[in-house]
Amino acid sequence: MSTMWHLLRVILIFSVFLSVWMERVSAISIQLMPPYPAVGQSVTLSVTGITGNIREVKWYKGSNTDASNHILTYIPSANSPQSNGLQYFSRASALPNASLLISDLEFTDGGNYTVSVQTQTAQQTSVNLTVYEPVTDVVLKSNTSEIKENDTVTLTCETKNANRYEWVRVSGSLPSDTIQSKDKSTNTITFPSIKRSAAGDYYCEAKNPASNKKSNIYTLTVNSASSSPEMNDGPLSRGAIVGIVVAIFAVALIVAVIVLFLMLKQRKKHSASTNRKQHVSATVASGNGQTNESAAEHDIQYTSVTFAQRPPRKVQMQPSDENVVYSDLRLS
Repeated sequence: MSTMWHLLRVILIFSVFLSVWMERVSAISIQLMPPYPAVGQSVTLSVTGITGNIREVKWYKGSNTDASNHILTYIPSANSPQSNGLQYFSRASALPNASLLISDLEFTDGGNYTVSVQTQTAQQTSVNLTVYEPVTDVVLKSNTSEIKENDTVTLTCETKNANRYEWVRVSGSLPSDTIQSKDKSTNTITFPSIKRSAAGDYYCEAKNPASNKKSNIYTLTVNSASSSPEMNDGPLSRGAIVGIVVAIFAVALIVAVIVLFLMLKQRKKHSASTNRKQHVSATVASGNGQTNESAAEHDIQYTSVTFAQRPPRKVQMQPSDENVVYSDLRLS
């Protein structure tokens, strides 16, 4: 008798265990289809794991089954299967398999949803719905337009609604010293001391679970470094200022010497020309009919000065006039 009783106890315990195990195995759950819905799309909150005939389904906007969270009730056997609750909205509708369809998603549709399914037993479960906004157009920019070797350069991916960025160098891999967050959540990459070998075409791809977009191609050009790095940006150093002042003074001095030299040469030339003219004038005045040849052949040839002799005046004799009477001239 005791053996029989012991056997019955084992069977009872096993039955309870099997019942609990079956209930866990058949527990319902909700899957999002698609798993990463975006604004404007439709999503189905699909209920899985249902066993037996569905008698009643209730959906709630929230993490519990309070009446204030009630969206709708669906009873397959009723003439009008769906009835609406306080949280009902026209884009929501129940499906015969107990799932909930939401069309034309809005960002505010995100949040927790709970379903209660009545078969032979009542079960409920919840899910969190995240509604993603599409990634907007992506623009790639640099923090400077004139990039010189050894400069610190940052490239920025400008967009909205992205939570992950992939940086690509068209001609190969990114330089090893490029700084980017390990989880790729940042929209910038930085070259702390850029080298000419980093030149090339770059673009970034902005992503979120629902969408992704690529940026424009940015051509990075690296110019040679300046011979005076301190002059690239910021005020000039004292040594640079002194050098500039000395250079300006030297140039001014050279210009002054050249001008003085030209003035002295011009004055000497003018003086020599005046002396020669005076010598020619003296020679002519002394009666010589020509200039001194040795003087003329010294440096400059002068034009010969020829003085034409005036022809002797001809005295025109008045014709005698016999009728003219001359008065006597007496000298006392």
